[in-house]
Amino acid sequence: MPVCINASENTVYWDIRQICRHGIEKLCFGDVTAGFICEKRLNREEPRRITVTSDGAFILAVKNGNDLIAAFDINPGISEYKC
Repeated sequence: MPVCINASENTVYWDIRQICRHGIEKLCFGDVTAGFICEKRLNREEPRRITVTSDGAFILAVKNGNDLIAAFDINPGISEYKC
């Protein structure tokens, strides 16, 4: 589960290729603490269902290898996304 943080862009890049449930909790960067979970998928074609919990704003960029799939503006609270 490769995760890369670009603090100057206030962006977290998450490369999601796995189909099992996975993620990270309590990731601290700058003034933000966030967690994100991708739910289990039946196959690689099924959309990713991502739940994000954060106490600050940032951008979550979801990738599959070198391909950017989606970028979400994350605000404080709990949010759910599909991509």
